[in-house]
Amino acid sequence: MAIKQPVQISDILKGPEYLNVPTGYTGAEFAKLSGARTVLGVPMLKDNELVGAITIYRQEVRPFTDKQIELVKNFADQAVIAIENARLLSELRHRTDDLSEALEQQTRPRRC
Repeated sequence: MAIKQPVQISDILKGPEYLNVPTGYTGAEFAKLSGARTVLGVPMLKDNELVGAITIYRQEVRPFTDKQIELVKNFADQAVIAIENARLLSELRHRTDDLSEALEQQTRPRRC
């Protein structure tokens, strides 16, 4: 995903070595075990930085259409938005907890 564009391998058994395979397996062995033949990888980008990828495959040699690739790209874009929203919500909850604790400490009756 270094090119930050969707990558499709029409037939993984005839394509370049498959990346990120379990230790000890070649790309072809991994493809045979998983049944993958046609593979599509779509990067998940936030501010042009790679934050993940969505990878799908078919167990037959049948390339994905441009329309299907666009649909997966839209899913990837929405996933990035959802991840960022979850991060922001978590940050907001943490700040709210901190402020609530500080307010509670300020409003506690002081003992003399």
